[in-house]
Amino acid sequence: MKGSNLHSAKLLKQNLRKKLKQTLQGLGEEEKARQSRAVFRKLLNFPVYCMSKRISTFVSMRNEIDTKPIIEHIFTSGKECFVPCFDSGNNRMEMVRLRDMEDFFNMQETCWGIKQPCNPDGRENCFNSDGLDLIIVPGVAFTVDGKRLGHGKGYYDNYLARYFAKFSHRPHTIGIAFAEQIVSDLPVESHDHVLEKVLFPN
Repeated sequence: MKGSNLHSAKLLKQNLRKKLKQTLQGLGEEEKARQSRAVFRKLLNFPVYCMSKRISTFVSMRNEIDTKPIIEHIFTSGKECFVPCFDSGNNRMEMVRLRDMEDFFNMQETCWGIKQPCNPDGRENCFNSDGLDLIIVPGVAFTVDGKRLGHGKGYYDNYLARYFAKFSHRPHTIGIAFAEQIVSDLPVESHDHVLEKVLFPN
């Protein structure tokens, strides 16, 4: 991508983030809960999720699809749950194993307001074991064909690049979103990973 086009793409992404942030802040709690339930039902019927054993999902914040029911279902169905741990010092993210729901409720909040497990160094890191079958990815905006706009830090794109360099098998990647987060198109840069599927309420 040429310099002028790259600048235009970055500017468009910044504007979209601002616009979507305002839109999501305007969604009522009942509506967010309704859409979260709809996405959860879709996920339970999604064959890739059903077949996956080792699953990574983000821990949702206020203006994201609620992932607590997903995490609960991962445990009750005998699957293994991995969640992100962020190291702001080196702009790096790792996926570490969550043991159970008690472990979930004991997570600590980072300076960004994101909850993550205590003592990440003492946990199974999927990079040092058998990898992942499925990664459920957050985002600010998505297209129906899997393009994704993140929060601008590049954590997931960098993580997926590292993962693909280490493992021969690729995990499935899906985004989950409110209907308001679905847009007709998004600018894609060379480092952006396109997701296999995006689940959202119709």
